[in-house]
Amino acid sequence: MEENNKGILYLNMSIGTLGLILIVVGLLKYYETVGGMGSAFALLGFPVTMIYLNYLEGKAGISKKIGKELML
Repeated sequence: MEENNKGILYLNMSIGTLGLILIVVGLLKYYETVGGMGSAFALLGFPVTMIYLNYLEGKAGISKKIGKELML
Protein backbone atom coordinates (compact mmCIF):
# COMPACT_ATOMS: atom_id res chain seq x y z
CA MET A 1 0.00 0.00 0.00
CA GLU A 2 2.85 2.37 0.85
CA GLU A 3 4.45 1.75 -2.56
CA ASN A 4 1.21 2.67 -4.34
CA ASN A 5 0.93 5.95 -2.40
CA LYS A 6 4.49 6.90 -3.38
CA GLY A 7 3.71 6.27 -7.05
CA ILE A 8 0.64 8.48 -6.89
CA LEU A 9 2.63 11.16 -5.07
CA TYR A 10 5.34 11.08 -7.76
CA LEU A 11 2.70 11.27 -10.49
CA ASN A 12 1.02 14.29 -8.87
CA MET A 13 4.34 16.04 -8.30
CA SER A 14 5.33 15.42 -11.93
CA ILE A 15 2.05 16.87 -13.20
CA GLY A 16 2.44 19.87 -10.89
CA THR A 17 6.00 20.48 -12.07
CA LEU A 18 4.92 20.23 -15.70
CA GLY A 19 2.13 22.72 -15.03
CA LEU A 20 4.55 25.22 -13.49
CA ILE A 21 6.90 24.85 -16.46
CA LEU A 22 4.01 25.53 -18.84
CA ILE A 23 3.08 28.64 -16.85
CA VAL A 24 6.65 29.96 -17.10
CA VAL A 25 6.76 29.31 -20.85
CA GLY A 26 3.42 31.08 -21.25
CA LEU A 27 4.60 34.06 -19.21
CA LEU A 28 7.77 34.35 -21.28
CA LYS A 29 5.84 34.16 -24.55
CA TYR A 30 3.41 36.79 -23.24
CA TYR A 31 6.33 39.03 -22.27
CA GLU A 32 7.84 38.65 -25.76
CA THR A 33 4.62 39.56 -27.58
CA VAL A 34 2.97 42.14 -25.32
CA GLY A 35 5.68 43.42 -22.98
CA GLY A 36 4.84 46.23 -20.62
CA MET A 37 4.39 46.48 -16.89
CA GLY A 38 1.68 43.81 -16.59
CA SER A 39 3.97 41.05 -17.76
CA ALA A 40 6.67 42.25 -15.37
CA PHE A 41 4.26 41.86 -12.46
CA ALA A 42 3.37 38.36 -13.64
CA LEU A 43 7.04 37.41 -13.87
CA LEU A 44 7.65 38.77 -10.36
CA GLY A 45 4.56 37.04 -8.99
CA PHE A 46 5.68 33.60 -10.12
CA PRO A 47 8.57 33.26 -7.61
CA VAL A 48 6.25 34.45 -4.84
CA THR A 49 3.80 31.70 -5.82
CA MET A 50 6.61 29.12 -5.80
CA ILE A 51 7.68 30.19 -2.31
CA TYR A 52 4.10 29.83 -1.10
CA LEU A 53 3.76 26.37 -2.69
CA ASN A 54 6.96 25.23 -0.96
CA TYR A 55 5.54 26.50 2.32
CA LEU A 56 2.30 24.56 1.77
CA GLU A 57 4.23 21.39 0.87
CA GLY A 58 6.14 21.71 4.13
CA LYS A 59 2.89 22.10 6.07
CA ALA A 60 1.46 19.02 4.33
CA GLY A 61 4.50 16.97 5.33
CA ILE A 62 5.97 16.46 1.88
CA SER A 63 9.69 16.23 2.47
CA LYS A 64 12.36 17.89 0.36
CA LYS A 65 13.88 14.44 -0.14
CA ILE A 66 10.92 13.37 -2.29
CA GLY A 67 11.32 16.44 -4.49
CA LYS A 68 15.02 15.79 -4.93
CA GLU A 69 14.37 12.13 -5.82
CA LEU A 70 11.91 13.25 -8.44
CA MET A 71 14.42 15.62 -10.03
CA LEU A 72 17.05 12.89 -10.37
